[in-house]
Amino acid sequence: MSGTDPEPDPESGADADADEATDRGPDQTAGGDDGTGGPPGTTGATGATAGRSRGTRGSTTDPTALHERLQSLGGRLTRSYSAIVVLAVIVGVVLAPIVAGMAAQGSSGTVAVIPLEGGIDGGSAAALAGALERARQDPDVEAVVLQINSGGGSASASETMYLEISKTAEEMPVVSSVGSIAASGAYYAAVGSDRIFIKPASLAGNVGVLFTPPPRQEPNDIIIATGPSKLTGASERGWYHKTDALQEAFLSAVVEGRGDALEIPRERVASAELFTGAEAVETGMADEIGVTRDAVEYAAAQAGLDSYDVTVIRPESSPGFLTRSAYLASDAPNRTMTSVRYFIGEESGNQYPNFLMIPQGIVAEELTERPRDANAPEPRNGTVRPGNATEQPGGTPQAAVASGVNDGR
Repeated sequence: MSGTDPEPDPESGADADADEATDRGPDQTAGGDDGTGGPPGTTGATGATAGRSRGTRGSTTDPTALHERLQSLGGRLTRSYSAIVVLAVIVGVVLAPIVAGMAAQGSSGTVAVIPLEGGIDGGSAAALAGALERARQDPDVEAVVLQINSGGGSASASETMYLEISKTAEEMPVVSSVGSIAASGAYYAAVGSDRIFIKPASLAGNVGVLFTPPPRQEPNDIIIATGPSKLTGASERGWYHKTDALQEAFLSAVVEGRGDALEIPRERVASAELFTGAEAVETGMADEIGVTRDAVEYAAAQAGLDSYDVTVIRPESSPGFLTRSAYLASDAPNRTMTSVRYFIGEESGNQYPNFLMIPQGIVAEELTERPRDANAPEPRNGTVRPGNATEQPGGTPQAAVASGVNDGR
């Protein structure tokens, strides 16, 4: 009937897949040998599946079809590989800054700057030891810079500072930066560090020991002594030997601490010479011309820090300065001037030798009588103003005796 679809031909009711299979292989029928026993021309799900299965197996015998399929598979693999590469590049670009930031954070830390200023006595030595302990206990502190501005002081207190600095240097980089002066006991402390920076106009060195001999006393009817040295501790010659032993310990610490950097013989080190900054670098008594900032950068590099903070750990003490130059170079909030008499003492109160690590020139200058300086800052408690020697009771203190290779003994 015109205008309507023709009735399907029962003879042509074979599955499309069966037709495809018949076209690809003359020996294959729609019923197939898939074990189902379906007759040719089956139109159910089982027959359709069987037809598709047979069509696939039949394709392996056609080289052209196989080539086309392999080509198609290769194209898909190529596109997949390209997509993976592009994805990897994108991920790398996104993650690179994050990884770099993590690496930078992993090498960050703090450099602690600790001032070592003024005359060295038991109080200042204990304060420095406390500041170094705080640095060692702080997990963020990776290096220490000592800001040294001192003319020395007590031999025992100077040794305490040296030992505390050496102990800290075993755990982290410790670098010294000399301000105005690092003389005698202060230089003793500095050689406990790994490196010494100094300015051209600074002074460093003066490796030597001073002591004030005790007055001679004999047993009398007021004081009965059980031995010849009970009143004085040793004979005069014995005290010289003791002073020489302290000098040897100081000298050995300098020679060993400076190591191969030292360019002058041991005898010249022992002569107690004070070197300017340029001379100190030339002779190996210091390492490099520079200021505290340079010392901080070096310490951070030695600690492997890519980024770092700087914090000041100020010892809990008020420094008293022996020299005007050191006083003026300091920024300590509670600094004062003090007199060498604080360390030397007076003749009437000097019953035992007092071992000192102070430049002999400072001692001689401070004990010289001169008019009072009206503009001098007030001294700290228990000290006298420089230039007030004539106002102190007891007269001039006994002369200090220096220990060294050139003292004529």
